[in-house]
Amino acid sequence: GRRFYSKDLIKLFNHPYIRMCGSTDNNELQEDISGTIRNANRVFFSKEELMEILGEDHLLRRKPGLIFPEDLGPDSILEAAFTLMHALRDRMILARKNSGHDFSIEMEYLFRFNKLLQRIRELMAKNRFIETLKTLQLIFRQLATQQHIPFYGEPLQGLQVMGMLETRTLDFEQ
Repeated sequence: GRRFYSKDLIKLFNHPYIRMCGSTDNNELQEDISGTIRNANRVFFSKEELMEILGEDHLLRRKPGLIFPEDLGPDSILEAAFTLMHALRDRMILARKNSGHDFSIEMEYLFRFNKLLQRIRELMAKNRFIETLKTLQLIFRQLATQQHIPFYGEPLQGLQVMGMLETRTLDFEQ
């Protein structure tokens, strides 16, 4: 079967969104996964070996098709991305209830990602030119670079994000 490169796996399991797929109350499990892969001192891992490393309550163990789909066609990869995105949204909602942390920026990323995936789905339905993963990746990257996430804020509360044009009017003496 397919085997996965250990450095890619460490990057994957250290990603903040994939961290949310682990235990809902702490990230120690995620450190154990990356550490176990690193300490195994091996170059490649099979899907079965990875399933053993993941904890029982890990989302990716219960639904391995989210990142290890059997079919590597563009349609199934796109559907797996939608399913993973919805699972992450549910995890964020659960984590917000448990920890009280506001995930508004992360939710905005997921919303934009959802719009991007829907746009690709529409393109695939209209035209059958996306036949390989390479083409899907190129289309995804091209559309992703066009995405902009606006930052809104109340001027009298908290942190404000400024653009380059706004910074030229700053006067630190006043």
